[in-house]
Parts: sequence; C-alpha cells; structure tokens
Amino acid sequence: MMLSTSAQDWYYSVKSFTQDSAVGCSVGYIMGLGDRHLDNILVNFDTGNLIHVDFSVIFNKGETLKIPETVPCRLTQNFVNTLQYPGLKVGRF
Repeated sequence: MMLSTSAQDWYYSVKSFTQDSAVGCSVGYIMGLGDRHLDNILVNFDTGNLIHVDFSVIFNKGETLKIPETVPCRLTQNFVNTLQYPGLKVGRF
C-alpha cells in the first residue's frame, strides 16, 4: 500500500488488505480470538497481506481476563483510514 508504484499495485494491495482483514475478523470471531492489536498482526507493505500471530487469548479467554474484553470487534479510525474508503465515517458510540 505505502510502497505501491502504480495505481494498479495500490488497488491490489488495498484489496488484499481488505480481504485478509475480513477473513481474519470472521475467523477470529468464530474462534473467540482476542488480544488483537498492532503487535499481534504483521502487515506486508508490498502486497497488503496480513498475518496474525500470538494466539494465547483464544476460545473466549479474553472474557476471563482481569480487565475482560467485552467488545467482539473494534473499528478504529486508523483501520478505516487504511481501508481507504473516504465515505465511511467512524463515530463515537
């Protein structure tokens, strides 16, 4: 995405990032995967592919932490900006 040399490279990188994010969120939700933050997701800036690491909080283990994880998915402004959809706004809930 950041290293794209052409519009076509940028398009395929953002498409790959979007698809990997959707699959990762869906599978993570089904498996009860928690503790997702930027240190647990590796991004290939050439292709936009994502790799999830650190699966120590799985099968809804996040609900039993000292400060429990209660939100299944957080859509942050940083994530929205990366997806490059200018019409999508993230408000306060």
